[in-house]
Amino acid sequence: MSQRFLRSLADGQYKQRAIGAFACLLFVYLGSYLIWSRMAYRTADAIDGEGFWFVSPDGPRQDSINAIVNSVYRPLIWIDVALGAGRSPASAPIRGLD
Repeated sequence: MSQRFLRSLADGQYKQRAIGAFACLLFVYLGSYLIWSRMAYRTADAIDGEGFWFVSPDGPRQDSINAIVNSVYRPLIWIDVALGAGRSPASAPIRGLD
């Protein structure tokens, strides 16, 4: 390992940068959830839906994207629902019944 890297470890610069990067990522994660979920709530309210979709369920591809987004934000959804400020995501619509 380089001496410069080892010195930065000893000085705590690496740790400070790692904490700063983690804090930035956490801020983006929380902020994006709050903005995106509240937009989804407004859309669900407009159609009198109980649940919400992050991505409009216009087809199977959007259903897959919505499922991925739900799994990424699942911890925040649970916390939001437990605090009473959120609602549960809607399930994918049933297709092909025509």
